Amino acid sequence: MRNTILIAVVCAFLATPALADPYTFKQISGDDVGSAAGSWFSVTISEIEGGVSFKFLNEAPTYLDDGKVRSPVITDVFFFDGKLINAESWTLGGTAAYPMWTQYEETQSMPGFGGQTVALYAAEADSPAPKYGIFSGQYLTVDFDLLEGVTVANVIDSLYLDGAAVRIPDTLQIGIKVQCFEGGGSAEFVLVPVPGAVLLGFLGLGYAGMRLRREV
Repeated sequence: MRNTILIAVVCAFLATPALADPYTFKQISGDDVGSAAGSWFSVTISEIEGGVSFKFLNEAPTYLDDGKVRSPVITDVFFFDGKLINAESWTLGGTAAYPMWTQYEETQSMPGFGGQTVALYAAEADSPAPKYGIFSGQYLTVDFDLLEGVTVANVIDSLYLDGAAVRIPDTLQIGIKVQCFEGGGSAEFVLVPVPGAVLLGFLGLGYAGMRLRREV
């Protein structure tokens, strides 16, 4: 009986978001691009030697425009840092046309993010936007060195995932701007948990509770 309960509880905790699990996005401003749009884009966080890597993936559906196959394009990546990652030591990689991206270390603002300018790091694709950026099926990695004494676990713990469109002090918030939606729309998004991962966690805890009532 005890072993059954323990296994169910452990499975429940394993179902919650972990280091390698992807996070998705919630729209905070821009054109009406549909409620499902945020789920097309994701970030996976992983540990690298001496630092942390953020992988931005675009899985948006493609569409035909004047006989050409197109897709929404992630053109801006924003990091609102809680003073954990080293802004002076970061690199871009991946399959997106990253040599054409511009790195910003000075203060920038993200449209729709509370209308305020805060300290952040943004990788903005050079103009024209539809030509450069993260297209469907592509990804961009942004690797940071960590500040002294900081671990990847600290970075994960500092993530703010409640979808706020304003700066929350002492947290790490991540945002993206996406252009070239079908019909010509654009929108801004902030990082949130994957709904399925949260749901699996609750289902696992619920199952553990049912087993507990049956076995006691």
